[in-house]
Amino acid sequence: MVETQDLERHLWRAAELLRGSIDSGEYKHYIFGLFFFKRLCDLWDEELELEEKHRFKIPTKAHFSAILKRKKGIGAALTKALREIEKANTALDKVFFEIDFSNSERFSDALMKQLLEHWSKMRFRQRDLSSSAFGDAYEYLIKHFADDGGQKGGEFYTPRTVVQLLIQVLDPDPQMSVYDPTCGSGGMLLAAAAHMIAKGGEPEKLNIFGQEKNLNTWGICRTSMLLQGLNAEIQRGDTLSEPCFLRGKNKLRRFDCVIANPPFSMRNWGYSSWLKGDPYGRSELGVPPKSYGDMAFLMHMICSLKDTGRMGVVLPNGVLFRSGREAAIRKQIIQNDWIDTVVALGSNLFYGAAIPATILFLNKKKPKERKAEVLMINAELEQVERPQQSFLSADNIKKIMEVIDQRLSVPQFSRRVSLKEIEDHDYNLSMNRYVRTTPPEPMIDINSVYQQLRELQEKERQLISDLDLLMKEIGGDSL
Repeated sequence: MVETQDLERHLWRAAELLRGSIDSGEYKHYIFGLFFFKRLCDLWDEELELEEKHRFKIPTKAHFSAILKRKKGIGAALTKALREIEKANTALDKVFFEIDFSNSERFSDALMKQLLEHWSKMRFRQRDLSSSAFGDAYEYLIKHFADDGGQKGGEFYTPRTVVQLLIQVLDPDPQMSVYDPTCGSGGMLLAAAAHMIAKGGEPEKLNIFGQEKNLNTWGICRTSMLLQGLNAEIQRGDTLSEPCFLRGKNKLRRFDCVIANPPFSMRNWGYSSWLKGDPYGRSELGVPPKSYGDMAFLMHMICSLKDTGRMGVVLPNGVLFRSGREAAIRKQIIQNDWIDTVVALGSNLFYGAAIPATILFLNKKKPKERKAEVLMINAELEQVERPQQSFLSADNIKKIMEVIDQRLSVPQFSRRVSLKEIEDHDYNLSMNRYVRTTPPEPMIDINSVYQQLRELQEKERQLISDLDLLMKEIGGDSL
């Protein structure tokens, strides 16, 4: 079994070999592409040994071993091999689309030989890698190369501990359908699938759905699903302008469980088309402001949720309190009693974004005992602080889960808040209005303070009088 540290060292060495040939922001795509290529070929060999049915087709000339033997035109041969594998497997169409080693000035034969020999040192068969290996690899690449390349890696990857919290709260069953409208590299969907499998679900029978706009990230997501044996339906496109999951022409398909970490405060989200009336009915509660797309994603998720469904979404804190159009939409969502729990997270949890965030858990059919209230949890301090990246520990997650499961009110941490109280706060959900992490300042009794001041003044006068007498006795001047 390949250990996580060995895999990370292997990825780092691959990056070192590529340094100077491509921009550091592209490292993760090229390295992950090579990782996937080698993984496919090793799986092919392993399944051949075990006489099992191949999940993928690897043409003989496109196999890793065939490219490794070449001495000239290695980059072009590798690029051609990747295209041949795509052609031979419809499920892999375009997963290598933007990976191109054919430029001999950037990728000389000497460099490519070094790179392939490096990848040949490690095998990635089923028996060699844990089920989380691809997620581990992508998380490592994001952490080390997103900032270096000036890119916002957090847009495509949600830290695993945040995902764990989301999935544990939502607790999807194997028969449920799970949908992520901004699925990125697939971390949330993979975690949901693993949770459902642990509850007895069969990987190939799970109902997993996702949509992703970015081509490279979409390819990585599809790759990860395939390698886990999931028959997930992952579509590519802009969820807000061209949603792919429909029932009929203009009705969104609905799911049992909807999860997402949409891009924070996206500006060019499609305001003008919604202003004319969104054809999919997502603007019924109002049109979000032009400069913030957060509510647009939230409305898409609500409209994609079954009447008995539940959802969890990571959003910037501004969604809780911003005024104007967002306030009007927020008011209606609260009045509909869809919000079950609000969890305020601390800062520095997300790659490329040091700002704090919030998880909203919604339930369209709350149990009777949860109706007309929202559980507010201030978990801003409930994390392990690290200079580069903070994270939620197992104990942090356990504490939050216990509060949610038991609907506990814990001083300076959580409180069940009635919709009437939220109405009194003009439907503002800012956490500090309901739960503060520091104890409230004690009330000051003005009369008592005044009396204490008078007593101190009297003591001061008495001390001065005593000191005057003492000075006279010793022949000195009085004060």
